[in-house]
Amino acid sequence: CILISARDISRELFIEEKYKNTYRDLNLLYSFITELANVHTEEEAYRLFADYMKKLGIEHIRLYRITEKTVQAVMLTEEEHVWTRNCIEQDTEICKAIRSGLPVITGGKTYGCPLIQTNNKIKSYMCVPVWIENNYTTSASAIFTLMSTEPDFFTEEIRKKASKFAESLS
Repeated sequence: CILISARDISRELFIEEKYKNTYRDLNLLYSFITELANVHTEEEAYRLFADYMKKLGIEHIRLYRITEKTVQAVMLTEEEHVWTRNCIEQDTEICKAIRSGLPVITGGKTYGCPLIQTNNKIKSYMCVPVWIENNYTTSASAIFTLMSTEPDFFTEEIRKKASKFAESLS
């Protein structure tokens, strides 16, 4: 006599995978915060942020440092040729990320940025504002423009992760 007992464990496997992903994401954020505590300059903090964005799969990163008088663009990845325009160099008032203090993302429920045009290399982007030295009263101290060659790369999950890293950096 043979007795076979079977049950569907796909739900448990799904939950286990979700827990593993959450654990991995929290470890990555913890690692970032720990390393951030050891940086000595604002430039080091920006480079560290860029390194962790690369770990999320973001290929191209540009930083715009914003002061009362100037906007300085700094490419934080090697591929300068993919992004040659400085989108907010002329007029910071038109930047949605600066005005709203919220991330601006390609497509989805937002209208995107009027200054950034996707092209044959850049298919999606996310602009993330960062405040340094508790400068929450006026506008962002910096804007990170995160770019990908994949269309619709900035899913809800990636947006949340990038925003958490930016909040930690602030």
